[in-house]
Amino acid sequence: GERHGPWHRWIIWYTFLRGANSFWLWQGSGGSSGHIIGTTIAPDFTWYDHMSEGLAEINQIQSGIGKLAMSLRRSDDGVAVLYSPSSMLMANLTPEFPKRWDSMSALTVILPESNFQYRIIASEQLENGVLREGEIRLLYLPNAQALSAAEVKEIRAFAKNGGAIVADLRPAVADEHGKPHAVGALDDLFGITQDTKSPAPLKGTVELRDAIGEFDGELPTTHADASIKLSGGKALAKVNDVPAVIVNDFGAGKAVLFNFAISDYVVDKLMFGSRSLIRFTDEATAEKSSQFIRGVFEHCGISPVVPMTPQTPGCHLYRFHSDGVHVMGLLQEAAPFMPGVGYKPMPVLEKVAQRRSDITLKLNEPQHVYDVLAKKHLGLVDRIPRMVQPGEPHLFATLDYKIDSLLVTPASASVRQGQALSFSVQVQTSGADAGSHVLQIQMTDPDGKSAKMYASKELAKGGKYTGRIPLSLDEKTGDWTISVRDVVSGISAHATVKVVGDN
Repeated sequence: GERHGPWHRWIIWYTFLRGANSFWLWQGSGGSSGHIIGTTIAPDFTWYDHMSEGLAEINQIQSGIGKLAMSLRRSDDGVAVLYSPSSMLMANLTPEFPKRWDSMSALTVILPESNFQYRIIASEQLENGVLREGEIRLLYLPNAQALSAAEVKEIRAFAKNGGAIVADLRPAVADEHGKPHAVGALDDLFGITQDTKSPAPLKGTVELRDAIGEFDGELPTTHADASIKLSGGKALAKVNDVPAVIVNDFGAGKAVLFNFAISDYVVDKLMFGSRSLIRFTDEATAEKSSQFIRGVFEHCGISPVVPMTPQTPGCHLYRFHSDGVHVMGLLQEAAPFMPGVGYKPMPVLEKVAQRRSDITLKLNEPQHVYDVLAKKHLGLVDRIPRMVQPGEPHLFATLDYKIDSLLVTPASASVRQGQALSFSVQVQTSGADAGSHVLQIQMTDPDGKSAKMYASKELAKGGKYTGRIPLSLDEKTGDWTISVRDVVSGISAHATVKVVGDN
């Protein structure tokens, strides 16, 4: 897969859209065979074909899209996931249940598959009151067996004040040192009792008693804890005769406990034992799991900000925002990472890579939508239809206003060699004032050649930018062209300045 062009394009965009600010290749030459992971250069020092495809994507990102992303904040749906090192260590004491990384790493697949963006918070942030800041509406506790008294206090207060708590398997059965409580510290929140010292593992399918959102039926075989008993909570599903999905009202908030290992529905060790490269076991499980999560979150009052219909396996949405500019990346997983595929012979991967699916993104209200990669205005719309294909990226910007033009104004008609060329740029809009934009700036000399040493990407806050380019002492004289392109819309504008000598 790593020497497959579509895979190489995908990994670059996947890395970028997940928030990375750099892309690292660790192996330049692959020897005579070239069969080394990360290989970029053939023995004759030419680029491999797959790397040439990857370079095209890197160049596109570096043309200003990367600068745009660096100016944005990652959006989320008010969903936070607790990163609890104490709980991960304690997982070693319950080998029948998920290993220490399993629950956390599985959520990095399950939540995006369900079309939810999330943030991860540390135990210290929880203790210091991050839930009181008002941005988080739902907290997920993945196999969070070991929680401090301060963490428990914050969780309880959050739920009482209207927040939602979702947990899986044995929440708060011990303190942060792994010492079991006599009674689970959050048992009353979930409306249960559980044996804090001696879990009772069992396996079975998760059978729903009532539909949860769009999902009805059963989830595949998983691990559950038979020591769980109801104590005020309501069971919506069971594993054999053991409560498997328990809901409970707590103060003004809601609590949901998954008494099963949702991480059983993804597989790891996809490549060389790496635990970060995980995927769903099959498409049916991916669809069921995402429907289940959306149904549970809907019960808690949380829905995707930008719904996708139909919810296509392996197709994920990445959202960012800043100062009135919202950017969405749409990327379906590369063939090896699609549910139920994995690393197969190349003909199989090629066939999977040719799949096509039609999806529609639904906006809350009509917005001016721009296809950033195609440099095209899609109009004032509340729906974005798109055909997706494994590994192929799409990038959209949604604005409250239409970008009409750019205005480039030199400070003077001429400038001397060795002095600074000053100019201003304004993004002209209709409908609302401009937010922050990224401008790609280039200079062309009197011979029509691009002067790369003067090129830059700049952030125009409020759609305005003032630039200053120092010229060399012996710069060419004649008419120079300043070219400015708005990264979001692709709209460009030009201005001419004469460079003169001392004579």
